[in-house]
Amino acid sequence: MEPNGDITVVPRILPRGRNAASREVVRSSQRIRLLEAMTELSAARGFPAVTIADVVTHAGVAKPTFYEHFKDKEACFIAVYDDAVETVLESLVVAIEPHSTVEGRIDAGIAAFLSLLATNDDLARILLIESLKAGPTVAARISEAHRRLAGAYVASREKIRELDPTLPPISLTRGLAIVGAVNEPVTVLLREQPAKEVAGLTDELVSVVRALAFAD
Repeated sequence: MEPNGDITVVPRILPRGRNAASREVVRSSQRIRLLEAMTELSAARGFPAVTIADVVTHAGVAKPTFYEHFKDKEACFIAVYDDAVETVLESLVVAIEPHSTVEGRIDAGIAAFLSLLATNDDLARILLIESLKAGPTVAARISEAHRRLAGAYVASREKIRELDPTLPPISLTRGLAIVGAVNEPVTVLLREQPAKEVAGLTDELVSVVRALAFAD
């Protein structure tokens, strides 16, 4: 799991003795390793099959250390899922030009999302496969993430409407329909094929999203 934004890069292997890292750096390193372990194990084995013992062994920390950071397995997975969602949103912000056309925003957004998934199999499976198995609290997080993505479509259209008021607005319901129209084909593909194949859906999904975005 890579750090995002302005987060300080924390080394996985910390110095000992006189040059030992501070407690804050140690805790940050432990948390990152636990999140990476949960991500890798959940993507490889499926979230229900992963145990806390598996996670701490994979992360190279003691079991009590896990409970210093997370109250249970679900809390750790929620942190992993939230980080994945933020990674997606950040990739869209970077990819979409603020003053581009509606078509340009759709093209750039879909291409950025699918490219991110295609190059990060673990992230793709956490977002679209394993999160569906992780219980009601994560289900609420999924709904929240979908509303945020749908809201991004709504906000994007409003920005364009400032330049072209003749365009109709997009409702949150329409935005949610667009999110579902992208996620469902990708999810079905991921159940059968490696994430790199997701990139092949780009052109067709751009067409689908354009149709939903411009439908009366």
